[in-house]
Amino acid sequence: MNHNIKLFILFTLSILVSLLFFPLNTGAEDTYCIGDEVWEDGTMIEDCNVQDTCIGTTFRDFYCFYGSCTYADLACHSFCDSPPNIPTLIAPPHNTTIDYIPTFKVQISDSDNDDVRAHFRIVLYGTGVGNWVGSGGISQWGPVNIGDCAIYQWEVYAEDACGFESSWTGETIGYWVVKVDKGVTYSHISYTTGTIDYTTFWVYLEESGGCFGVAEGNVDISIDGGAWQDYSSTINDFNYTGSDGHCYNFRYQVKNNNGEWSDWDEGGEVCIQFAPVCDCTSGPCCSNLCNFDDSSAICQAEAETEYQCSGTGCGDDYQKRTRDKYCSGSDAGCTGSLGSWSGWTTEQDCADSQLCSVISPYCRDDPSCAPLPTISSINPISGPTAGGTAVTIYGTNFDLNLNNVTFGGTPATVNTISSTEIEVTTPEHTAGAVNVVVTNPDGQSYTLPSGYTYV
Repeated sequence: MNHNIKLFILFTLSILVSLLFFPLNTGAEDTYCIGDEVWEDGTMIEDCNVQDTCIGTTFRDFYCFYGSCTYADLACHSFCDSPPNIPTLIAPPHNTTIDYIPTFKVQISDSDNDDVRAHFRIVLYGTGVGNWVGSGGISQWGPVNIGDCAIYQWEVYAEDACGFESSWTGETIGYWVVKVDKGVTYSHISYTTGTIDYTTFWVYLEESGGCFGVAEGNVDISIDGGAWQDYSSTINDFNYTGSDGHCYNFRYQVKNNNGEWSDWDEGGEVCIQFAPVCDCTSGPCCSNLCNFDDSSAICQAEAETEYQCSGTGCGDDYQKRTRDKYCSGSDAGCTGSLGSWSGWTTEQDCADSQLCSVISPYCRDDPSCAPLPTISSINPISGPTAGGTAVTIYGTNFDLNLNNVTFGGTPATVNTISSTEIEVTTPEHTAGAVNVVVTNPDGQSYTLPSGYTYV
């Protein structure tokens, strides 16, 4: 069998298989698949082995889709009628310096919801093709190592699955710009810090603008911890002259020729302090061994003292008060004025049985401060006129040496005694109520009127 006959038989069998498995809609053209090809009325109208494209303006029952002949029992409708939209920039950011190898990314949408991809072109560098994505997706190319210290313009156009293409972005919205600088723009400032005894000193400036070089620099100054102030627009070392008794801080930043500023670099604090001219080198009012202490400084504590008794009664305390002496402010010696008196404070606390004296000893025992005796009751409260009755007297503050108890002026016999009880034997006395008197050895006494009755 010759080759042509074999092809005819294969062609005929393909048509029969297509008609058997893919019956035609009444409204569709006589279209069918042979392998990966679309045929119509005996003519191949589309080869699916190449990039799929659309024929005409309708979505046919038989069509190519990603390299395969496909059947869809659908009414004819619009398909691949228009090109994709202009891509939108995602990365790298436009006209911004980056320090990494970029991947170029754009977002693409298609009004027919076809799959889309981007075609990239970097001017004076090269071209690349992005990945296929669904409508609204991000197509990317990279990473692309375009080198360091580089500035490139770039553009893209979009392609959809049907082969329609958008315009180049460079023609519609303008070229995008990518800048690569893997160097660092930095600044550094240095000068003597701490305390110095001279007014003029050098301030040294170091800087780098990376690939683009340094365009300008700024130096700020802070005096005595105040707010930062503009001092100079320079990138050169300079001399600064300050004033005695003041402190200074400086900071420095630079801008490269790409318009990018470095961070501020701040130096330490330098203070100018000349050696002082001293007023004194010693003395009670020369505490720092150079300057007179001012008049608020105490040079002699408790320079004067006074004593007194808080009162004249028993138990009043011995007290004192003081006042300090101050510096004059113009002399190293203690030649200033006396201050105010302090309040009275207790120097010695006298007992209730003592009297205060301004002459030592300051708290002295005194008989007049002994407590008075008292009588609370007597038992029994009556007895015969012949006397001889044992009586107990109850009370307080009885002296243990007490030996003076009278009934109606007649002494009784004291038998036993404690500070709260006295046992006596009554003397003889005429009938009637009499006073009972108890007298301590210090002469202090207590009288219980009509405390006992003779019957």
